[in-house]
Amino acid sequence: MDIQSLPTAIPDRPRRSRLALLDFLLACFDAQSDSVQVVQVGANDGKLDDPILPYWSKPHWKGVLIEPHPLYFSALASLHAANPNVTLVNAAVSQVAGSMTLYHLDETYSGAYPGWLRGCASLDRGRMVAAIDRANRRTGADVPHSAVAETTVAARRLDDILAETGVSAADILVIDVEGHERSVLDSFDPARLGLSLAIVECNAGDPAEQDAIVSALSAAGLVAYRLANDIVALRPGRVTIPIEAMFHFNNLVPLTAQETVEPNP
Repeated sequence: MDIQSLPTAIPDRPRRSRLALLDFLLACFDAQSDSVQVVQVGANDGKLDDPILPYWSKPHWKGVLIEPHPLYFSALASLHAANPNVTLVNAAVSQVAGSMTLYHLDETYSGAYPGWLRGCASLDRGRMVAAIDRANRRTGADVPHSAVAETTVAARRLDDILAETGVSAADILVIDVEGHERSVLDSFDPARLGLSLAIVECNAGDPAEQDAIVSALSAAGLVAYRLANDIVALRPGRVTIPIEAMFHFNNLVPLTAQETVEPNP
């Protein structure tokens, strides 16, 4: 493990330090793994706020990436077109298969709202309206609620997708589905995958939703923590971190003795 290449905390920026801790964890996980299988639900364009983006260039990383939005999926496919280790699925994931309405930002408004809002496509229109209101407050923009567009997408159970793609075990699960997390977790048995790490966005502020996510991950043998807007769950003992790496994360550097120069007589 190249400790000096690991991320570090950002002084006086607690939220950014928590995100840096997730990057630090992934870097340590990568350094201690001969192969990594990822299942990602809600991959968006493959770039936006994606903590695992830096690892797809590594040959020992493989993944099934799932995204329902046709435009975002097209960008995702272009990003990974030359990577044989990535399998892409254009679908929503839900407890019940069929078709669903995906709410997202009308692309004609793309210049009027901050980039992060593009990542808020949801099966819940109310979340999109709330996201627009939040963006308007933060940036002074005036994006109307009519900017919420609708697209009918195919919905599939995750256990069916995993069977189709031949994935019976996975190391990392990533879920970013803007309020549909519980239904995703109910569409397969997380315990059967033998997960070592799960990253689930959970930013609605709903204690019942968080409890349901934590319960599902705990039943799979993971211990859950809150990191910024994510619930990050680890299998105990899966990652070991040298104490010097933790010192590095906290921006501590080794001391060196200063050579004493004797004065001339």
